[in-house]
Amino acid sequence: SSSFTLYGAEFIELQSLGNNTLTSFKFSPSGGAPSRLKYIKFNKPINLKLTSTSYSNGMFMGCNELEEIVGIENLNTTECTSFAGMFMKTDSYKGTLDLKALNTSNNITLYYTFAYCGASVIDISTWDVSKITDINYTF
Repeated sequence: SSSFTLYGAEFIELQSLGNNTLTSFKFSPSGGAPSRLKYIKFNKPINLKLTSTSYSNGMFMGCNELEEIVGIENLNTTECTSFAGMFMKTDSYKGTLDLKALNTSNNITLYYTFAYCGASVIDISTWDVSKITDINYTF
């Protein structure tokens, strides 16, 4: 497994990260500093294993200039147990977040997942939330 952190870029297009499973995936520095990221495109499948016990929460947290995410269906979230803070503080995102393709069958926490998210529509209509135990401040 490996981690991926990228700060300062405005436009990112991820072609491939190899066969690794990412246990940490962030676009914004910790400590609440804002990110300049405006656009991200996931071109190929990426395996994620985000857990509440690792430093993995808040994938897009603090990306307060984010305008577009393309290819989010390429994120394999089958092994994720936490989406905590994933879209927190993305208040400039005004479009639709179509998250139906994200697998939440093993997820146990949605803590702050969409807190301060500016999306006009958040589609999680297909999410399996049967194992969720923490929904504090999800929206």
